[in-house]
Amino acid sequence: MVLLVAVNCGDVEDAAKALGCAEAPGEVGDVVNCGSYALYMNHRGDVCYLGVTYPELWRGWQYDVEVAAKRLDDSEARGVLCKLSHIALVAAATAAPSVRPETEATVYHHAEWVWVRKGYTPHGSVASLVVGLLQQIHYTMDFFPLLIDDALKRLNGGEELCGGVLIRLGSSPATR
Repeated sequence: MVLLVAVNCGDVEDAAKALGCAEAPGEVGDVVNCGSYALYMNHRGDVCYLGVTYPELWRGWQYDVEVAAKRLDDSEARGVLCKLSHIALVAAATAAPSVRPETEATVYHHAEWVWVRKGYTPHGSVASLVVGLLQQIHYTMDFFPLLIDDALKRLNGGEELCGGVLIRLGSSPATR
């Protein structure tokens, strides 16, 4: 299970608590290990992007995307998402929980699905993330008018899950 979650920056501590963590990552690049999970602060801007990964995927400050790709677990990612769905704006199941281009691997190359909270219209960096991911399934469409619940449900068999809409991007066994 590896998940990239966009939350309002004021909700980072709530995300940590929802996953049973005693503390939350505070600065970009911080990794907090807590039980089954490691929380990684990937980006802080108009929203905060948190990576929810396994602690063993980290060697110091280095993240092992190749091992992560082998550990993607759709049902566990969905379960973690449901724990965070009350504060998550957008989430993506991915081997690379990063939106920063300077990192070796990013969500844009490794995402399996994207989830958008019902009633939330992505804007700013979150809209760019969702549009970038959706271009994996429809290359030429202008997605900004489609970033609403009903339109999202029609994309690639979108399904309702935990108060949002999940759209499959890849064709791996984990997302079929």
